[in-house]
Amino acid sequence: MDSNNKQISPKTSRLIIGESVIIIGNDIVDNIENQNSNEKKPLLKKEVEIKPSIREHKYLKQVVLVYIIYSILIMSCYLYALFLPGVFSQFVKNNYPHLSPTEQQSKSSYYKSFSDSVPYFTMFLFGPLFGVLSDKYGRKPILLFSFIMTFLDIVSCWVTLKTNNLIYFYIGHTMAGLNNVANAAVFSFISDISYYESHVSLLYSLAGVAIGGGIIFGPLVYVYTSGSLIQSLTLYVAAGLVIICFFGLPFLSESLDIAKNNITYKEPTNSLNPFKHIYNIFSSKGSLFWIILLFISISYTSQDVSNTYYYYTTLMYSWTPKEIGLFLGGLGLILILWGAVGIPILLNFLSTRKVISIGFFISFCCHILMVFSNHSMYYYIVGCGIGTFVPNNINLIQSLISIVTPIELQGTIITGLQSIGSLAQFFGALATGDTYMYFISNQSPFFLPQAPYLINTVIILLTFIGSIIIWNYYKNEQKEIKTSINN
Repeated sequence: MDSNNKQISPKTSRLIIGESVIIIGNDIVDNIENQNSNEKKPLLKKEVEIKPSIREHKYLKQVVLVYIIYSILIMSCYLYALFLPGVFSQFVKNNYPHLSPTEQQSKSSYYKSFSDSVPYFTMFLFGPLFGVLSDKYGRKPILLFSFIMTFLDIVSCWVTLKTNNLIYFYIGHTMAGLNNVANAAVFSFISDISYYESHVSLLYSLAGVAIGGGIIFGPLVYVYTSGSLIQSLTLYVAAGLVIICFFGLPFLSESLDIAKNNITYKEPTNSLNPFKHIYNIFSSKGSLFWIILLFISISYTSQDVSNTYYYYTTLMYSWTPKEIGLFLGGLGLILILWGAVGIPILLNFLSTRKVISIGFFISFCCHILMVFSNHSMYYYIVGCGIGTFVPNNINLIQSLISIVTPIELQGTIITGLQSIGSLAQFFGALATGDTYMYFISNQSPFFLPQAPYLINTVIILLTFIGSIIIWNYYKNEQKEIKTSINN
Protein backbone atom coordinates (compact mmCIF):
# COMPACT_ATOMS: atom_id res chain seq x y z
CA MET A 1 0.00 0.00 0.00
CA ASP A 2 1.39 3.39 -0.95
CA SER A 3 1.21 5.72 2.03
CA ASN A 4 1.93 8.70 -0.19
CA ASN A 5 -1.16 8.21 -2.36
CA LYS A 6 -3.70 7.28 0.31
CA GLN A 7 -4.73 9.25 3.34
CA ILE A 8 -4.23 7.18 6.46
CA SER A 9 -6.53 7.49 9.47
CA PRO A 10 -5.44 6.40 12.95
CA LYS A 11 -7.47 3.21 12.59
CA THR A 12 -6.11 2.46 9.14
CA SER A 13 -2.58 2.95 10.37
CA ARG A 14 -3.15 0.29 12.95
CA LEU A 15 -4.37 -2.07 10.25
CA ILE A 16 -1.26 -1.49 8.17
CA ILE A 17 0.91 -2.31 11.16
CA GLY A 18 -1.16 -5.43 11.68
CA GLU A 19 -0.79 -6.49 8.05
CA SER A 20 2.92 -6.05 8.32
CA VAL A 21 3.01 -8.43 11.25
CA ILE A 22 0.53 -11.17 10.64
CA ILE A 23 -1.23 -11.15 7.31
CA ILE A 24 1.83 -11.32 5.10
CA GLY A 25 2.52 -15.07 5.11
CA ASN A 26 5.44 -16.44 7.09
CA ASP A 27 7.34 -13.16 7.40
CA ILE A 28 5.27 -12.37 10.46
CA VAL A 29 7.18 -9.38 11.69
CA ASP A 30 9.55 -8.46 8.88
CA ASN A 31 7.90 -5.15 8.04
CA ILE A 32 7.34 -4.19 11.66
CA GLU A 33 11.01 -4.69 12.31
CA ASN A 34 11.91 -2.33 9.46
CA GLN A 35 9.70 0.59 10.46
CA ASN A 36 12.69 2.85 10.51
CA SER A 37 12.38 3.00 6.72
CA ASN A 38 11.48 6.31 5.07
CA GLU A 39 8.05 5.07 4.04
CA LYS A 40 6.96 4.28 7.59
CA LYS A 41 8.39 7.25 9.47
CA PRO A 42 5.52 9.66 8.70
CA LEU A 43 3.05 6.99 9.80
CA LEU A 44 4.73 6.47 13.16
CA LYS A 45 5.10 10.18 13.70
CA LYS A 46 1.41 10.65 13.12
CA GLU A 47 0.57 7.94 15.65
CA VAL A 48 2.78 9.45 18.32
CA GLU A 49 0.79 12.65 18.09
CA ILE A 50 -2.48 10.83 18.92
CA LYS A 51 -2.95 10.97 22.72
CA PRO A 52 -6.67 10.85 23.44
CA SER A 53 -8.12 10.52 26.92
CA ILE A 54 -9.48 7.13 27.87
CA ARG A 55 -12.81 8.89 28.54
CA GLU A 56 -13.07 9.43 24.78
CA HIS A 57 -13.24 5.67 24.17
CA LYS A 58 -16.27 5.09 21.97
CA TYR A 59 -17.21 1.81 23.68
CA LEU A 60 -16.24 2.66 27.24
CA LYS A 61 -19.45 1.14 28.67
CA GLN A 62 -18.64 -2.17 26.99
CA VAL A 63 -15.11 -2.01 28.42
CA VAL A 64 -16.50 -1.51 31.92
CA LEU A 65 -19.04 -4.31 31.51
CA VAL A 66 -16.56 -6.90 30.23
CA TYR A 67 -14.20 -6.04 33.09
CA ILE A 68 -17.01 -6.40 35.65
CA ILE A 69 -17.85 -9.86 34.32
CA TYR A 70 -14.15 -10.73 34.23
CA SER A 71 -13.73 -9.54 37.82
CA ILE A 72 -16.63 -11.70 39.02
CA LEU A 73 -15.08 -14.70 37.28
CA ILE A 74 -11.72 -13.97 38.96
CA MET A 75 -13.55 -13.64 42.29
CA SER A 76 -15.05 -17.10 41.84
CA CYS A 77 -11.70 -18.60 40.81
CA TYR A 78 -9.85 -17.16 43.81
CA LEU A 79 -12.58 -18.22 46.19
CA TYR A 80 -12.33 -21.71 44.74
CA ALA A 81 -8.51 -21.68 44.82
CA LEU A 82 -8.53 -20.81 48.53
CA PHE A 83 -10.80 -23.76 49.17
CA LEU A 84 -8.62 -26.35 47.38
CA PRO A 85 -5.67 -26.60 49.83
CA GLY A 86 -8.11 -27.70 52.51
CA VAL A 87 -9.41 -30.44 50.19
CA PHE A 88 -5.91 -31.90 49.82
CA SER A 89 -5.14 -31.50 53.52
CA GLN A 90 -8.31 -33.33 54.47
CA PHE A 91 -7.62 -36.09 51.95
CA VAL A 92 -4.11 -36.63 53.35
CA LYS A 93 -5.39 -36.66 56.95
CA ASN A 94 -8.00 -39.26 56.05
CA ASN A 95 -5.62 -41.50 54.13
CA TYR A 96 -2.27 -40.92 55.88
CA PRO A 97 -3.09 -40.38 59.57
CA HIS A 98 0.30 -41.76 60.67
CA LEU A 99 2.24 -38.84 59.14
CA SER A 100 3.45 -35.88 61.20
CA PRO A 101 1.87 -32.45 60.53
CA THR A 102 4.91 -31.33 58.49
CA GLU A 103 4.91 -34.57 56.50
CA GLN A 104 1.20 -34.22 55.90
CA GLN A 105 1.72 -30.71 54.50
CA SER A 106 4.51 -32.00 52.28
CA LYS A 107 2.19 -34.73 51.01
CA SER A 108 -0.63 -32.22 50.46
CA SER A 109 1.75 -29.98 48.53
CA TYR A 110 2.67 -32.96 46.37
CA TYR A 111 -0.95 -33.57 45.40
CA LYS A 112 -1.63 -29.88 44.93
CA SER A 113 1.36 -29.41 42.61
CA PHE A 114 -0.32 -31.67 40.06
CA SER A 115 -3.66 -29.87 40.30
CA ASP A 116 -1.87 -26.54 39.86
CA SER A 117 0.21 -27.58 36.86
CA VAL A 118 -1.84 -29.98 34.70
CA PRO A 119 -4.58 -27.45 33.74
CA TYR A 120 -1.87 -25.23 32.22
CA PHE A 121 -0.77 -28.11 30.02
CA THR A 122 -4.36 -28.57 28.84
CA MET A 123 -4.45 -24.90 27.93
CA PHE A 124 -1.19 -25.25 26.02
CA LEU A 125 -2.52 -28.18 23.97
CA PHE A 126 -5.98 -26.89 23.10
CA GLY A 127 -5.88 -23.13 23.75
CA PRO A 128 -4.68 -22.18 20.24
CA LEU A 129 -7.68 -23.95 18.71
CA PHE A 130 -10.04 -21.79 20.76
CA GLY A 131 -8.12 -18.74 19.63
CA VAL A 132 -9.01 -19.57 16.03
CA LEU A 133 -12.63 -20.20 17.03
CA SER A 134 -12.63 -16.86 18.79
CA ASP A 135 -11.60 -15.07 15.59
CA LYS A 136 -14.17 -16.99 13.57
CA TYR A 137 -17.23 -16.98 15.85
CA GLY A 138 -16.52 -14.15 18.30
CA ARG A 139 -15.39 -13.55 21.87
CA LYS A 140 -18.71 -14.17 23.63
CA PRO A 141 -18.95 -17.89 22.73
CA ILE A 142 -15.44 -18.37 24.12
CA LEU A 143 -16.38 -16.60 27.34
CA LEU A 144 -19.48 -18.80 27.60
CA PHE A 145 -17.34 -21.92 27.17
CA SER A 146 -14.98 -20.67 29.88
CA PHE A 147 -17.87 -20.17 32.31
CA ILE A 148 -19.11 -23.71 31.64
CA MET A 149 -15.67 -25.23 32.26
CA THR A 150 -15.27 -23.27 35.50
CA PHE A 151 -18.66 -24.47 36.73
CA LEU A 152 -17.85 -28.11 35.88
CA ASP A 153 -14.55 -27.77 37.72
CA ILE A 154 -16.37 -26.76 40.89
CA VAL A 155 -18.81 -29.65 40.49
CA SER A 156 -15.92 -32.13 40.16
CA CYS A 157 -14.49 -30.88 43.46
CA TRP A 158 -17.85 -31.33 45.15
CA VAL A 159 -17.99 -34.94 43.93
CA THR A 160 -14.48 -35.56 45.28
CA LEU A 161 -15.50 -34.29 48.71
CA LYS A 162 -18.47 -36.62 48.76
CA THR A 163 -16.48 -39.68 47.64
CA ASN A 164 -13.02 -38.96 49.16
CA ASN A 165 -11.60 -39.75 45.73
CA LEU A 166 -9.28 -37.25 44.04
CA ILE A 167 -9.70 -38.83 40.60
CA TYR A 168 -12.95 -36.96 39.96
CA PHE A 169 -11.32 -33.66 40.84
CA TYR A 170 -8.22 -34.28 38.75
CA ILE A 171 -10.30 -35.13 35.69
CA GLY A 172 -12.56 -32.10 36.04
CA HIS A 173 -9.75 -29.74 36.98
CA THR A 174 -7.57 -30.90 34.09
CA MET A 175 -10.35 -30.26 31.59
CA ALA A 176 -11.09 -26.93 33.27
CA GLY A 177 -7.67 -25.67 32.29
CA LEU A 178 -9.45 -24.42 29.19
CA ASN A 179 -11.27 -21.83 31.27
CA ASN A 180 -8.09 -19.80 30.84
CA VAL A 181 -9.25 -18.96 27.32
CA ALA A 182 -11.39 -16.30 29.02
CA ASN A 183 -8.25 -14.20 29.56
CA ALA A 184 -7.42 -14.06 25.86
CA ALA A 185 -11.08 -13.51 24.97
CA VAL A 186 -11.27 -10.48 27.28
CA PHE A 187 -8.06 -8.95 25.94
CA SER A 188 -9.12 -9.61 22.34
CA PHE A 189 -12.47 -7.99 23.15
CA ILE A 190 -10.67 -4.87 24.39
CA SER A 191 -8.46 -4.67 21.32
CA ASP A 192 -11.42 -5.20 18.97
CA ILE A 193 -13.23 -2.11 20.20
CA SER A 194 -10.22 0.13 20.86
CA TYR A 195 -9.77 2.87 18.25
CA TYR A 196 -6.36 4.15 19.31
CA GLU A 197 -3.22 2.19 20.06
CA SER A 198 -2.60 4.30 23.15
CA HIS A 199 -5.82 2.91 24.62
CA VAL A 200 -4.67 -0.71 24.25
CA SER A 201 -1.70 -0.60 26.65
CA LEU A 202 -3.67 1.47 29.15
CA LEU A 203 -6.72 -0.79 29.08
CA TYR A 204 -4.52 -3.88 29.36
CA SER A 205 -3.03 -2.27 32.45
CA LEU A 206 -6.49 -1.48 33.82
CA ALA A 207 -7.26 -5.19 33.58
CA GLY A 208 -5.30 -5.27 36.82
CA VAL A 209 -8.19 -3.38 38.40
CA ALA A 210 -10.61 -6.11 37.36
CA ILE A 211 -8.25 -8.82 38.58
CA GLY A 212 -7.60 -6.92 41.80
CA GLY A 213 -11.31 -6.53 42.46
CA GLY A 214 -11.75 -10.29 42.16
CA ILE A 215 -8.79 -10.92 44.44
CA ILE A 216 -10.17 -8.54 47.06
CA PHE A 217 -13.73 -9.78 47.25
CA GLY A 218 -13.04 -13.48 46.64
CA PRO A 219 -10.84 -13.88 49.74
CA LEU A 220 -13.09 -11.62 51.82
CA VAL A 221 -16.04 -13.89 51.02
CA TYR A 222 -13.83 -16.85 51.92
CA VAL A 223 -13.19 -15.33 55.36
CA TYR A 224 -16.93 -15.72 56.00
CA THR A 225 -17.61 -19.00 54.21
CA SER A 226 -14.59 -20.83 55.69
CA GLY A 227 -16.00 -20.36 59.18
CA SER A 228 -19.56 -21.29 58.28
CA LEU A 229 -21.25 -24.39 59.65
CA ILE A 230 -22.65 -25.08 56.19
CA GLN A 231 -20.42 -27.70 54.61
CA SER A 232 -18.93 -26.70 51.24
CA LEU A 233 -20.55 -23.24 51.41
CA THR A 234 -17.45 -21.84 49.67
CA LEU A 235 -18.07 -24.11 46.68
CA TYR A 236 -21.72 -23.08 46.46
CA VAL A 237 -20.84 -19.38 46.50
CA ALA A 238 -18.11 -19.88 43.87
CA ALA A 239 -20.61 -21.67 41.65
CA GLY A 240 -23.16 -18.88 42.21
CA LEU A 241 -20.66 -16.28 41.04
CA VAL A 242 -20.12 -18.21 37.81
CA ILE A 243 -23.88 -18.25 37.29
CA ILE A 244 -23.88 -14.44 37.62
CA CYS A 245 -21.33 -14.35 34.79
CA PHE A 246 -23.75 -16.39 32.67
CA PHE A 247 -26.50 -13.83 33.24
CA GLY A 248 -24.18 -10.89 32.47
CA LEU A 249 -23.06 -12.24 29.11
CA PRO A 250 -26.24 -11.31 27.10
CA PHE A 251 -25.71 -7.63 27.97
CA LEU A 252 -22.28 -7.72 26.34
CA SER A 253 -22.00 -6.79 22.66
CA GLU A 254 -20.00 -9.03 20.35
CA SER A 255 -16.78 -7.10 19.87
CA LEU A 256 -15.93 -8.90 16.64
CA ASP A 257 -19.16 -7.59 15.09
CA ILE A 258 -18.14 -4.09 16.13
CA ALA A 259 -14.72 -4.61 14.59
CA LYS A 260 -16.22 -5.88 11.33
CA ASN A 261 -18.11 -2.61 10.97
CA ASN A 262 -14.88 -0.67 11.29
CA ILE A 263 -12.10 -0.34 8.74
CA THR A 264 -9.66 -2.01 11.14
CA TYR A 265 -11.09 -5.41 10.28
CA LYS A 266 -10.15 -7.46 7.26
CA GLU A 267 -11.20 -11.02 6.53
CA PRO A 268 -8.15 -13.23 7.10
CA THR A 269 -6.80 -14.66 3.88
CA ASN A 270 -3.92 -16.69 5.26
CA SER A 271 -3.87 -19.98 7.20
CA LEU A 272 -6.08 -20.31 10.25
CA ASN A 273 -3.80 -22.99 11.69
CA PRO A 274 -2.95 -21.54 15.15
CA PHE A 275 0.23 -23.56 15.49
CA LYS A 276 1.50 -22.12 12.21
CA HIS A 277 1.06 -18.61 13.58
CA ILE A 278 2.89 -19.58 16.78
CA TYR A 279 5.69 -21.06 14.71
CA ASN A 280 5.87 -17.90 12.62
CA ILE A 281 6.23 -15.81 15.77
CA PHE A 282 9.08 -17.93 17.09
CA SER A 283 10.82 -18.07 13.72
CA SER A 284 10.56 -14.31 13.26
CA LYS A 285 13.48 -11.94 13.23
CA GLY A 286 13.66 -9.04 15.61
CA SER A 287 12.42 -8.22 19.07
CA LEU A 288 9.07 -10.04 18.95
CA PHE A 289 10.76 -13.39 19.54
CA TRP A 290 12.61 -12.01 22.56
CA ILE A 291 9.47 -10.34 23.91
CA ILE A 292 7.81 -13.75 23.95
CA LEU A 293 10.79 -15.16 25.84
CA LEU A 294 10.28 -12.44 28.45
CA PHE A 295 6.62 -13.48 28.62
CA ILE A 296 7.65 -17.11 29.14
CA SER A 297 10.05 -16.16 31.93
CA ILE A 298 7.52 -14.06 33.86
CA SER A 299 4.85 -16.75 33.38
CA TYR A 300 7.21 -19.36 34.84
CA THR A 301 8.30 -17.35 37.86
CA SER A 302 4.79 -16.10 38.64
CA GLN A 303 3.90 -19.54 39.97
CA ASP A 304 6.05 -19.49 43.10
CA VAL A 305 3.84 -17.28 45.28
CA SER A 306 0.51 -18.34 43.80
CA ASN A 307 1.24 -22.02 44.48
CA THR A 308 2.85 -21.79 47.92
CA TYR A 309 1.29 -18.86 49.78
CA TYR A 310 -1.34 -20.97 51.56
CA TYR A 311 0.95 -23.71 52.85
CA TYR A 312 3.90 -21.36 53.39
CA THR A 313 2.04 -18.88 55.58
CA THR A 314 0.39 -21.71 57.50
CA LEU A 315 3.73 -23.40 58.13
CA MET A 316 5.85 -20.32 58.86
CA TYR A 317 3.39 -17.96 60.54
CA SER A 318 0.54 -20.29 61.63
CA TRP A 319 -1.97 -18.17 59.72
CA THR A 320 -5.59 -19.25 59.80
CA PRO A 321 -7.82 -19.31 56.69
CA LYS A 322 -9.28 -16.01 57.86
CA GLU A 323 -5.87 -14.36 58.02
CA ILE A 324 -4.90 -15.77 54.63
CA GLY A 325 -8.13 -14.42 53.15
CA LEU A 326 -7.45 -10.95 54.56
CA PHE A 327 -3.89 -11.11 53.25
CA LEU A 328 -5.08 -11.90 49.72
CA GLY A 329 -7.71 -9.19 49.94
CA GLY A 330 -4.96 -6.70 50.73
CA LEU A 331 -2.95 -7.91 47.74
CA GLY A 332 -5.99 -7.33 45.56
CA LEU A 333 -6.22 -3.74 46.76
CA ILE A 334 -2.56 -3.08 45.96
CA LEU A 335 -3.02 -4.72 42.57
CA ILE A 336 -5.83 -2.27 41.84
CA LEU A 337 -3.62 0.66 42.86
CA TRP A 338 -0.89 -0.54 40.51
CA GLY A 339 -3.31 -1.03 37.61
CA ALA A 340 -5.41 2.12 38.10
CA VAL A 341 -2.82 4.60 39.37
CA GLY A 342 0.82 3.47 39.43
CA ILE A 343 1.25 2.00 35.97
CA PRO A 344 -0.86 4.63 34.14
CA ILE A 345 1.37 7.31 35.70
CA LEU A 346 4.48 5.45 34.56
CA LEU A 347 3.03 5.05 31.06
CA ASN A 348 2.42 8.77 30.95
CA PHE A 349 6.18 9.43 31.16
CA LEU A 350 7.84 6.22 29.99
CA SER A 351 7.46 3.79 27.11
CA THR A 352 5.71 0.47 27.68
CA ARG A 353 9.02 -1.32 27.27
CA LYS A 354 10.70 0.66 30.03
CA VAL A 355 7.76 0.09 32.36
CA ILE A 356 8.07 -3.65 31.73
CA SER A 357 11.75 -3.56 32.74
CA ILE A 358 10.84 -1.60 35.87
CA GLY A 359 8.34 -4.36 36.64
CA PHE A 360 11.03 -7.02 36.40
CA PHE A 361 13.29 -5.06 38.76
CA ILE A 362 10.45 -4.62 41.26
CA SER A 363 9.78 -8.36 41.12
CA PHE A 364 13.48 -9.04 41.75
CA CYS A 365 13.52 -6.82 44.85
CA CYS A 366 10.32 -8.40 46.15
CA HIS A 367 11.76 -11.89 45.81
CA ILE A 368 14.78 -10.88 47.85
CA LEU A 369 12.42 -9.87 50.65
CA MET A 370 10.59 -13.20 50.39
CA VAL A 371 13.88 -15.14 50.55
CA PHE A 372 14.44 -13.60 54.00
CA SER A 373 10.81 -13.92 55.05
CA ASN A 374 11.74 -16.68 57.49
CA HIS A 375 12.92 -13.88 59.79
CA SER A 376 9.69 -11.89 59.69
CA MET A 377 6.27 -12.24 58.16
CA TYR A 378 6.41 -8.54 57.29
CA TYR A 379 9.13 -9.27 54.73
CA TYR A 380 6.70 -11.67 53.08
CA ILE A 381 3.75 -9.27 53.26
CA VAL A 382 5.71 -6.36 51.76
CA GLY A 383 7.35 -8.55 49.12
CA CYS A 384 4.05 -10.03 47.96
CA GLY A 385 2.30 -6.67 48.17
CA ILE A 386 4.68 -4.71 45.99
CA GLY A 387 5.07 -7.80 43.79
CA THR A 388 1.46 -7.46 42.64
CA PHE A 389 3.04 -5.47 39.80
CA VAL A 390 3.66 -8.84 38.13
CA PRO A 391 0.12 -9.53 36.78
CA ASN A 392 0.07 -6.03 35.33
CA ASN A 393 3.50 -6.63 33.78
CA ILE A 394 2.19 -9.77 32.09
CA ASN A 395 -0.65 -7.69 30.63
CA LEU A 396 1.76 -5.02 29.40
CA ILE A 397 3.87 -7.60 27.57
CA GLN A 398 0.73 -8.92 25.91
CA SER A 399 -0.22 -5.39 24.89
CA LEU A 400 3.02 -5.03 22.90
CA ILE A 401 1.99 -8.01 20.80
CA SER A 402 -1.71 -7.08 20.65
CA ILE A 403 -0.92 -3.63 19.26
CA VAL A 404 0.84 -5.10 16.23
CA THR A 405 -1.78 -7.81 15.65
CA PRO A 406 -4.73 -7.14 13.31
CA ILE A 407 -8.25 -7.43 14.70
CA GLU A 408 -9.10 -10.52 12.67
CA LEU A 409 -6.28 -12.52 14.32
CA GLN A 410 -6.38 -11.12 17.85
CA GLY A 411 -7.91 -14.27 19.32
CA THR A 412 -5.55 -16.59 17.48
CA ILE A 413 -2.37 -14.75 18.41
CA ILE A 414 -3.25 -13.71 21.98
CA THR A 415 -4.63 -17.14 22.87
CA GLY A 416 -1.58 -18.72 21.24
CA LEU A 417 0.65 -16.48 23.32
CA GLN A 418 -1.20 -17.41 26.50
CA SER A 419 -0.95 -21.08 25.55
CA ILE A 420 2.82 -20.69 25.35
CA GLY A 421 2.71 -18.97 28.74
CA SER A 422 0.59 -21.83 30.08
CA LEU A 423 3.33 -24.31 29.22
CA ALA A 424 5.76 -22.16 31.20
CA GLN A 425 3.27 -22.00 34.07
CA PHE A 426 2.90 -25.78 33.91
CA PHE A 427 6.62 -26.30 34.49
CA GLY A 428 6.73 -23.40 36.96
CA ALA A 429 3.96 -24.89 39.08
CA LEU A 430 5.57 -28.33 39.03
CA ALA A 431 9.00 -26.96 39.91
CA THR A 432 7.63 -24.76 42.68
CA GLY A 433 5.55 -27.52 44.26
CA ASP A 434 8.32 -30.11 44.10
CA THR A 435 10.96 -27.70 45.41
CA TYR A 436 8.78 -26.57 48.30
CA MET A 437 7.80 -30.15 49.12
CA TYR A 438 11.44 -31.31 49.15
CA PHE A 439 12.84 -28.51 51.31
CA ILE A 440 10.26 -29.01 54.06
CA SER A 441 10.57 -32.80 54.04
CA ASN A 442 12.92 -35.00 56.05
CA GLN A 443 14.88 -35.77 52.87
CA SER A 444 16.24 -32.23 52.65
CA PRO A 445 19.62 -31.58 54.31
CA PHE A 446 18.21 -28.32 55.67
CA PHE A 447 14.83 -26.69 56.20
CA LEU A 448 14.31 -24.01 53.53
CA PRO A 449 10.64 -23.52 52.53
CA GLN A 450 11.53 -20.25 50.77
CA ALA A 451 13.74 -22.16 48.28
CA PRO A 452 11.35 -21.56 45.32
CA TYR A 453 11.66 -17.80 45.86
CA LEU A 454 15.46 -18.03 46.00
CA ILE A 455 15.69 -19.91 42.71
CA ASN A 456 13.30 -17.54 40.93
CA THR A 457 15.20 -14.51 42.24
CA VAL A 458 18.09 -15.50 39.99
CA ILE A 459 15.81 -16.11 36.99
CA ILE A 460 14.07 -12.74 37.43
CA LEU A 461 17.39 -10.90 37.71
CA LEU A 462 18.57 -12.45 34.44
CA THR A 463 15.23 -11.57 32.83
CA PHE A 464 15.53 -7.95 33.97
CA ILE A 465 19.05 -7.67 32.53
CA GLY A 466 17.90 -9.42 29.35
CA SER A 467 15.01 -6.98 28.87
CA ILE A 468 17.37 -4.00 29.00
CA ILE A 469 19.66 -5.63 26.45
CA ILE A 470 16.71 -6.37 24.14
CA TRP A 471 15.31 -2.83 24.29
CA ASN A 472 18.73 -1.28 23.63
CA TYR A 473 19.58 -3.65 20.79
CA TYR A 474 16.25 -3.06 19.03
CA LYS A 475 15.79 0.58 19.98
CA ASN A 476 15.78 1.66 16.31
CA GLU A 477 13.49 -1.16 15.19
CA GLN A 478 10.26 0.66 15.98
CA LYS A 479 9.84 4.04 17.58
CA GLU A 480 7.98 3.40 20.81
CA ILE A 481 4.53 4.90 21.10
CA LYS A 482 4.17 6.36 24.55
CA THR A 483 0.81 6.25 26.22
CA SER A 484 -0.60 9.49 27.58
CA ILE A 485 -3.50 9.88 29.94
CA ASN A 486 -5.37 13.15 30.07
CA ASN A 487 -7.01 13.56 33.44
